[in-house]
Amino acid sequence: KYGVLFFKSWLPKVYFSTMELLRKSSLETAVKLYNHDLNEAIIMCKEQNILNIEKKLEEISQKFLTLSKDTSA
Repeated sequence: KYGVLFFKSWLPKVYFSTMELLRKSSLETAVKLYNHDLNEAIIMCKEQNILNIEKKLEEISQKFLTLSKDTSA
């Protein structure tokens, strides 16, 4: 149950703060922050053994990295 609550609270916080940064700054800065926050959350999930959320975040991270590489090419 904790993992679901964490994911529900984490996703909007990271997403909306990244959107705000993107609005005020550059795409490159927003991408770096979003990727950093995703990695931090994945590490925390590994440490707390929240496997289902960790897998979801890793999927999001992979999709995000693929999309960011496609747009930078």
